[in-house]
Amino acid sequence: MTPTTLDPVSTLEAVRVDPEDAPGARGRPAEWARHRVVAVLAPGVLFLAVRELGLLVLQLMAARWDKDVTRALTSWDGQWFLGIAEGGYANVPPWLVDAFGRRTAETPLAFFPGYPTLVRWADGLPGVPTVGAAFAVSLVSGVACAYGLARLGSRVSGGSPRAGLVLVVLFAASPMAVVLSMTYSEATFCALAAWSLVGVVERRWVL
Repeated sequence: MTPTTLDPVSTLEAVRVDPEDAPGARGRPAEWARHRVVAVLAPGVLFLAVRELGLLVLQLMAARWDKDVTRALTSWDGQWFLGIAEGGYANVPPWLVDAFGRRTAETPLAFFPGYPTLVRWADGLPGVPTVGAAFAVSLVSGVACAYGLARLGSRVSGGSPRAGLVLVVLFAASPMAVVLSMTYSEATFCALAAWSLVGVVERRWVL
């Protein structure tokens, strides 16, 4: 009997499987897309969920003490920012004073201009009141900061996407995180700071 000689190339061609026919291959694009969507939405969803929980607790406390939630979220410095957004630094309501009950021409200058400027722009949209615009700017700024923190946590040495999401949760749940939902400039400031740090870590001086 004459031994049969096997051609390695012919053998490989005979057993070659079309990648599209491989087990599970057809589901991979959909699965990848699903994971991608989750990864993209996770920072914003986590931030909003934690802050919503915090606001729910605040609402329960306000109801117990017979307080108005909106008034609480626009109190103290929030009134100054709203006043600056509505009338500028020269036309802040005269009844606003500092923590010591004093008021000078320089007192309004203690508040950063970026946040009230954004509020004034949003306030210019049809049907948007100043208070609603202020809350919207804080909300969008907080979400922007969440994405910056998620990016930062995955880019630093030893970081990972999971570490970035942990940063987002800690940021949204910190003891003073209530200011992120108030008419304060903290959310806007933190968003700018977070993305500035991302630029430093990635050595991208123009984001």
